[in-house]
Amino acid sequence: MLAGADFSYQFRLLKPLLPIVLITLALWPVIYKPRLEGGFFIGIAYSARLLGFALVTFLLLMTTTQKELVLGFVRLGLPYELGLTLTIALRYIPTLYWLARTIMDAQRSRGGLELDKGNLLVRMRKITAVLIPLIVASLKTAHELSIALESRAFGASKKRTFLRDLEMKPRDYAVLALLLVGFALALYTRYVLGFGHVNLYQGGA
Repeated sequence: MLAGADFSYQFRLLKPLLPIVLITLALWPVIYKPRLEGGFFIGIAYSARLLGFALVTFLLLMTTTQKELVLGFVRLGLPYELGLTLTIALRYIPTLYWLARTIMDAQRSRGGLELDKGNLLVRMRKITAVLIPLIVASLKTAHELSIALESRAFGASKKRTFLRDLEMKPRDYAVLALLLVGFALALYTRYVLGFGHVNLYQGGA
């Protein structure tokens, strides 16, 4: 298990990316020669990179709360105002999604919205019945949020305190040291030993 998530859960996270992976595996042998020695293995390498980046990102977001993630960025030197902006943006993405769903259900209940009928232009014209109330609700929410921040004297003090703070523990330093060592070995292998580099233009079709 990785980060407390079993392999079936990880597969569900990566399942939407499988079409892109298959396209990558199919295209590289076509556009790069020699096909077997070069294109096929390059396709595997790029697919592994894509899946690796996606898996790390998904697991980070699934196993770390937004508050802890942004607080960690703030402790690393990110200005608190930017951290708060990032927190609010992440917090209100699902809120706006459910608000849009509520507006769509309300419009359907009145018999005035059928997004699954008509061509593309008709559907785009119908979606305005959802976008306009959504924009108005978003502006109202932003105004109420600004009033709440001003009532709490946000920005009055440059030095902020936190109810729950993050502290580095010995195991955190050990993991950080291992990551730095692994990164240094990767740089040494790439730039000193010359492994992991393929000149695409020299071997291209």
